[in-house]
Amino acid sequence: MGEWLRAQEVEIEKCLCSTARRTMQTFECVQIGYDQQIAVDYAEKLYASSPREIVRHLQKLDNEIQTVLLIAHNPGLETLVEMWSGHARAFPTAAIAIFTFDSITDWIEITVECTPVEEQFQIPSQLQ
Repeated sequence: MGEWLRAQEVEIEKCLCSTARRTMQTFECVQIGYDQQIAVDYAEKLYASSPREIVRHLQKLDNEIQTVLLIAHNPGLETLVEMWSGHARAFPTAAIAIFTFDSITDWIEITVECTPVEEQFQIPSQLQ
């Protein structure tokens, strides 16, 4: 999935990652495929968090950061993706959803009610 992100020319500036072993392993795999160093902040509270709790982590980001990789858990992450995209979809392990929000100029403005102007979605099984 890191290779896919690199091919999309996504410039990841920061990763917010749960402290669960599996999410940290996912980050390591993404980092290898992405082939560039990504600054990472590990957050124990991303484990079993609701969409609103996930968004609260995003709201704390420095405004110099434009692109963040979020590695968390279902059902919270899957529900957040559904809220932002407007439709339900399975969000399996290592799936990636990319959202672009043009109306947000400060991370504190991001909410579960935001509407992205662009969306991309990729799951590992589609890459084979």
